[in-house]
Amino acid sequence: MRDGHNGFLVDFFSPDKIAAQVVDAVRHRDALEDMRRNARNTILGRYDLATCLPRQLDFLHAVCGRDAAAAAGAAA
Repeated sequence: MRDGHNGFLVDFFSPDKIAAQVVDAVRHRDALEDMRRNARNTILGRYDLATCLPRQLDFLHAVCGRDAAAAAGAAA
């Protein structure tokens, strides 16, 4: 995520800043149309099931080995 491009980055430990950002986003909703489009394109391009699942399985294979990943899948 890039702040101002496809979302907002706000300090997780600052509820006041989070609330202020939400209020600002609601007040300026029309001005954020490009950002919303960019956010959607980011999600579809990087995190759709067809793209994301093979990467997650590759990660499991790398970390756990193929046998452990296969056992986890069989247990589900």
